[in-house]
Amino acid sequence: MLQQGSKLSLGLLIFILLASFICLGFGVAIYGHTITKWWIPVIPAAMVALGTAPMIFRKWERLVDMNSRIVNFLCHIFVFGSITYFLFLGLNDWCADPETIAVEHTEVIGKYQKAHTRYRRVSRRSRVADGQYYTYHIVVRFEDGREKELEVPFNTYRRTRNGSHRDLTVEKGLFGISVIKRQVSPASVN
Repeated sequence: MLQQGSKLSLGLLIFILLASFICLGFGVAIYGHTITKWWIPVIPAAMVALGTAPMIFRKWERLVDMNSRIVNFLCHIFVFGSITYFLFLGLNDWCADPETIAVEHTEVIGKYQKAHTRYRRVSRRSRVADGQYYTYHIVVRFEDGREKELEVPFNTYRRTRNGSHRDLTVEKGLFGISVIKRQVSPASVN
């Protein structure tokens, strides 16, 4: 496992894993306004992570002072997979073609709210539950049959009815995956 005198290596490992979690979080946030199935961006990330693993995973041994090949392989898969996931979705979003802007007319087919537990800190290392808060979601169906769940503010949630229509500004991304750039106010509320 970890060798003696490896505080620097442990710190480096923690930093790399933390950066990977941040990349993964930003990737999930970008996925929130990308119109695709969940597994589409996972495939390129897995391909890059698994494709580079035989060449690179042994270098993790020197980088973080770990002797376990399994741990090194899993670290490599997680780090490269989360960075590639973030870059795939990020480049698709940031390099979207502005000439392909289109307003998509969608139908609201469902709406719901999710309850989340709010926590408050009572001491340095202790947090306790302190009530709930809600996030509001609508599910829209595009004219071509695709569906997308969108998180919306409470006022939009309250005004939206099942069967009503919403207009979304959509652009074609770098890799051909559509990206929602802006939600337009409801076209008609039934």
